Formats: sequence, C-alpha cells, structure tokens
Amino acid sequence: MKILSIRHNWPENPPFLIDRPNGCPEYVLLHFITPILLLHDGKKQMVPAGSCIIYSPGHPQWFFSDKPILHDWMHLEGNIPEMMASVGLAPDTLYTPQESHILTELTAELESEFFAERAYKELFSDAKLQEWFIQLGRKIHRNNIPMPNYPFADAFRKLRIEMFSHLNRNWTVSEMAECVRLSESRFFAVYKNMFGISPYNDLLLARMEKARYLLSVGRYTNAEIATTVGYPNEFQFIRHFKKAMGVSPQAYARSRR
Repeated sequence: MKILSIRHNWPENPPFLIDRPNGCPEYVLLHFITPILLLHDGKKQMVPAGSCIIYSPGHPQWFFSDKPILHDWMHLEGNIPEMMASVGLAPDTLYTPQESHILTELTAELESEFFAERAYKELFSDAKLQEWFIQLGRKIHRNNIPMPNYPFADAFRKLRIEMFSHLNRNWTVSEMAECVRLSESRFFAVYKNMFGISPYNDLLLARMEKARYLLSVGRYTNAEIATTVGYPNEFQFIRHFKKAMGVSPQAYARSRR
C-alpha cells in the first residue's frame, strides 16, 4: 500500500462541496471528524462525526457542508481491497464507529512520516496503514457483536453511547446502574458480560483515547483537556494519563509533533 497524499484534521470553510461523478483514479480514504451531508447508495444523508468511507477508483463522490468541517483524508494505491477484506471491511461502504479519535491519531502519524525522510519509511507507513484499517475493523465489528439477549440490552447500548458522548460528566457506577434500573452489582456484571470490559475501565479507555486525540492536536492545555474528559483538575488527569499511557501528557504531545 502506498500513500499518494494525506492530511489529518484538515479544515474546510463553508460552503464546501466535493462533486466527483467519475471519482478519482486512486483510492480515497475519508474520515469525517464533523457531520457532513454525503451521497451514498443513491441517497443524500447527514452522516455523524466519525463516519468513514474508502472510495474505490472511479466510484462517484459527493459530499457537502454549509458549516466549517474537519476531516482526515488520504489518497492511496495498492492492495487496499485485500487489506480491508482481511479485517471484514469493503470499499465504497459507509462505516460509523462510535469512537474514532484513534484514526485521526494514526493519520497524523502517517502524515508526519509522509513528509519526513526517515529510514524504513515505506515499511513504517505500510504497518501504520494496516493498523488504521485494523482499528476501524475492530471498532465496527465490536459495534456489531451480537449482544446477549437481555431484555435491557438496548438500554445498555444507549447508555454506553451516552457515556462516550459526555466524557466530561462525572459518571459513577451508581448513576449508570440507575439509568438502566438495575442494582449496582447486577449492572456491573451485565455490563462486563455484554461489552467484555468493566464500566469503569471502558470509560477510562474512552477518556484516554479522547485525551490522546486532543494532545495530538496541540491546541489545548492540560486543564482544558482534563475538563473535557471528566477530571476535576489537571493534576488528577496527568496522574491517570501517566498511569494508563506510561508517559506524561506533555511527553505524549511532543511525540506526536
């Protein structure tokens, strides 16, 4: 696989329109960080933040926004369909992972490698591209894993989306359990059985993923990130981040520049 061009967190001012009825001669990977109106399967639909699509050569492309947008994009060539098929994905298919910050981080790493002259550049880029598709595949198939047939499975799914959409909130197990009307002990057991992880660790991982993304952007202070991901102060955030990631937020941010 080879990257022809790439940008992460790329801004576009409104009105922004891409209309390519004949597509492009190469594969085009798009990860929309903000919602956008997209033509897919013959219908124009507003797709949520985090949505991804990899257009095959010659496939029509149309998307529009009347508001400022951010997106990651790559133009690629090589064995893209084979790589995607190996992780259960396909070109020209719309994917909407619930959490996609890691995809922007990986795109940022690939962009840095693309513009630098480093040893083993091609090997590194190919490995990172594989990781990009693996991460998307994991998130999509995790979303689609059949859940145990609990009568309240839908309530758990909705709660999890609510948690990930409001990471700044001070979630407690008691509050989570109340949302699905179960005791704390029963809630904890069912959550872990459904999602393969405890509610606390699930929330912690989501917070760390969001924090890594914000640090990679390079525009936010530790205090701002702490508030965004639900910590009462930056010192607690720094302590938790270092414990989870093995490095301080400052060191992580430097490694992404």
